[in-house]
Amino acid sequence: MRWLDRLRQRNRAADSDRMATALSCAKAGDYATALAIWEPLAQAGNARAQNNIGACFAEGLGVTMDRNLARRWLQLAAEAGDPVGQRNYAALHMRDADADIDIA
Repeated sequence: MRWLDRLRQRNRAADSDRMATALSCAKAGDYATALAIWEPLAQAGNARAQNNIGACFAEGLGVTMDRNLARRWLQLAAEAGDPVGQRNYAALHMRDADADIDIA
């Protein structure tokens, strides 16, 4: 089973590198590239990627603002235990209180 553990560790490192690249792209305003990186990670269950996609839909960053899609992605992140996702999911429900949705 050691080979399986090494493979998992390598995959986590690669995912971490992709997340860092995507975050850099988003901070530079290149949301299309960031979303293209986050999407397969989010589909594979990466809660932070799910949060970041939800934040993009909530704020209209690189995509048309869509509260329903934002809610779905943020709910997945929150249910997976991502603390930023939990905060953003709550903030989306309190949107009338002018809460910001964050990419992290």
